Amino acid sequence: MEATVQKRPEFSEDISRSASACERVHRAQAKSIHEARKQVADYEASLPDTPQEALSEISRLLSSRNDYYDDLPEGFESALAISEVVRELAVHSDDFEQARRYFLPIMERQRNDLAKVEQRLKRIGDILSKQARKAANASAE
Repeated sequence: MEATVQKRPEFSEDISRSASACERVHRAQAKSIHEARKQVADYEASLPDTPQEALSEISRLLSSRNDYYDDLPEGFESALAISEVVRELAVHSDDFEQARRYFLPIMERQRNDLAKVEQRLKRIGDILSKQARKAANASAE
């Protein structure tokens, strides 16, 4: 069973592109900005608050539930295996079109698996950043 990971919100370039616009455009942008800020606030609120919670979530995010790759994020094992298959196909294939037919679906799977790993690693970075900010604020007080 794949664990769900809340995705980090992405900012729209449209929001930051036009500072001087007609009132209607400004209102639309203000609404988009408000929605983006809410997404960021919701995402920040979803991050663990205590160091113990942070370590627990990081451990969960890194767990692949596989004995050999237990300390690596889900998706890493299949991405690694796929890269080996692609390498073998590239080394031993004399027919470019045949190799291309094999590569495309394999590379699509690898891209998806690496995107899962990327999402988990970004969340781990965000968790650590939040803990670092909290520690810095506590020491400043």
